[in-house]
Amino acid sequence: MNNNNGTPLWMPKGTIRAILALMVVGTVCYTFLKQVDVPERLIDLGLLVLGAYFVQKVIAAMGKPEV
Repeated sequence: MNNNNGTPLWMPKGTIRAILALMVVGTVCYTFLKQVDVPERLIDLGLLVLGAYFVQKVIAAMGKPEV
């Protein structure tokens, strides 16, 4: 008996990716607010996550290319 409608973990597509992205960006923001010395790799990871998010949104807004 499979009632997940083809979605992983019975959640909408992209939910886990969004949760992980929010956790990374939230960690970076938290360390900035606490004025803790933030490792450079953590800053890079936060920027990478934000960049990937916006690139995905731009590609989705452009639509599928016509062949």
